[in-house]
Amino acid sequence: MNHELTAPLGDLFRERRTLLRMTMREVAGTELSPTAVNNIEKGKIKPTVETILYLCRVLDLPPEQALIRFPDFTKSAAALFEIVDDWISKREFRQAHTLLFDMYWVGTEQKCERLLGDVQFRLGLVFFQLGRYACARDSMNQAYICYLEHKVIDKKIQALYQAGNIELAEGNTNVAIAMYRQALVVVNRYLHVDSCVGEIQYQLAAAHLQNLDYRLALQASRAAENVYRTLGVHSGIARSVLQQAELLMQMSALPEAEVLATEAYSYFAEHGDVHLARAARVLGDLMTALERYDEAHAHFATGAELLGDTVSRERWALSCSIAELSLRLQDLPTARSQAQAALAICDGDPIRLRAEDRALAYRLLARCDLQADDVAGYVRLMQAAIAALTTGGYGIQAALLQTELADETNDWDLLREASRTLRFLQKRPR
Repeated sequence: MNHELTAPLGDLFRERRTLLRMTMREVAGTELSPTAVNNIEKGKIKPTVETILYLCRVLDLPPEQALIRFPDFTKSAAALFEIVDDWISKREFRQAHTLLFDMYWVGTEQKCERLLGDVQFRLGLVFFQLGRYACARDSMNQAYICYLEHKVIDKKIQALYQAGNIELAEGNTNVAIAMYRQALVVVNRYLHVDSCVGEIQYQLAAAHLQNLDYRLALQASRAAENVYRTLGVHSGIARSVLQQAELLMQMSALPEAEVLATEAYSYFAEHGDVHLARAARVLGDLMTALERYDEAHAHFATGAELLGDTVSRERWALSCSIAELSLRLQDLPTARSQAQAALAICDGDPIRLRAEDRALAYRLLARCDLQADDVAGYVRLMQAAIAALTTGGYGIQAALLQTELADETNDWDLLREASRTLRFLQKRPR
């Protein structure tokens, strides 16, 4: 084990106090006595976690440096997990990763098996955010095994849910669906209901959408809404309703989709929710589909204003939506610039943007070339989109795009190849 993790806690406080040229009385303040400070530094008494946090504040010392040396990990772990969770929320993943590894070795040395599950769970989350999916999968599996052995039902469900998210992000859609369904089996077995159950159904809907199975996606999204209504989680209800609006739009049920999207937008606007930009973009997409182009422009402008200069998947989606509207209006310069902006976001954030996101940007650029009568450019960009989907494991979507390319270029050999691929993929068990 790292020597720094086993070095006496008192040495750390004494060295820091000496460096700051503070007396024991100054460190003690009104909370401790100088004698207590002296005994802590000499290792004669073991301070409580609260005392450690006090000393760290006075000595301007990062609390994790002291807490990781606490002799009883079962008592310091809660405070350390708070620090890790705060770093994760602030997207400071490298710092969280380092501390979690230190916690893992301390927990292993002290044989705190139950707490090691929580360490592995958070390591899985951090690896996931860093795009290290193999490591994330391994850590989350270890967390699941620990929760299984210790019969921690709620965390067992959460581990299965996060394992599904990892698979979904990596394009293993059917594996993700299996993970979400297994989590729901545990939920039903133990009659366990919390907001995580709603998130499982919500993500299950997203997975079915990736498989282009709109019926099952809509069913899962409505199940998520029901869970959130049972729990009174209004933000979850609105997110599910907005998801259903997107699904209904894909199913060409535009009037019903507009009602739901407007309902979700109103909620987000009233509560200043972070999903307001997405709701504005979905309404813009609906207005585009309904050929109400002025309203579409207004909603996209609202989304752009809300997003500001941020670079995110929602910004990518908005750029794609504006490109689609511009293509309909035959505004090729705007369509091309927005599609290129979407592709640039894919290049800058490959962890959170999937192969299908890159493929859509290529397809939009291809349609720009087609409108400009540049057939060679159209074919080249469509082939790039198909390659992105194939490499990412989206075989059905790649074959569908092949049929589109074949139809536009009258390439009957390509059409037959795409048809064979589709028949093969659709016959495979899911």
